[in-house]
Amino acid sequence: MRNMDLRRLIDRENVIPLYHQIKESIKGKISDEELKPGEQIPSEAELCSIYNVSRGTVRNAINNLVIDGILYREHGRGTFVAKPKIEQSLVNFYTFFGDMPKQGYRPGKRLLKIVVEPASKSVARSLSIKNGTDVIHARILKEVNDEPFLLESLYVSHELCPKLLDVDIETVRLYDFIDEEGITLYKSTESFEPILIDEFTSEILEVPVGAPGLAVERVVYAIGDLPVVLHRGVVRGDRCKYHVELFRAKDEIRK
Repeated sequence: MRNMDLRRLIDRENVIPLYHQIKESIKGKISDEELKPGEQIPSEAELCSIYNVSRGTVRNAINNLVIDGILYREHGRGTFVAKPKIEQSLVNFYTFFGDMPKQGYRPGKRLLKIVVEPASKSVARSLSIKNGTDVIHARILKEVNDEPFLLESLYVSHELCPKLLDVDIETVRLYDFIDEEGITLYKSTESFEPILIDEFTSEILEVPVGAPGLAVERVVYAIGDLPVVLHRGVVRGDRCKYHVELFRAKDEIRK
């Protein structure tokens, strides 16, 4: 990083706080690939000198970049540029194992548990079944390049798909298996909610307690609008980025 380039981006007359300007300055260097993933950034003392600001201002900027998953700290070593976030398009029906290889990532999954249990009220409501109906509940850790990415619970009616208990979930693609059982999946609904990761999830995803995460819930439907699969999971906030393509209604477009 060249000091001259950085100083030019700080405007002391601007109403935007200095720490935020520094944050955006460093983000710009990362976006422009002047700072690359895994590269160490200057120390707090060096950044104070570069920007001619107090250590508290620099620390505030760095803390915000760490919270956003753009930087990460290593105790006793310093602060480094994090890996780029994994992007997922929400335009079409997508699958974890179908989309990740297209981006050059190696997906994987580990089955943590699989049981048959009575459906809770919320699970039953999502799957349009009676409360207490037997469901297959599988807890799965999904990985990207051997790094924990998503902790997921999936639920399927045991009566609808009993053979799921007999397959190797770690190697079989769930939607392909369900299709082969004569149940044609054709759409899903999905919701997202920002959360702070709890102690249990932090251990599995290997992130600090209180780190940002994204709670994801998906219901997958068969033809006839029959709910078949319920996914509930937590994605690491420092590693994910979702995007969607939007269009204006035809009657709003001027001719």
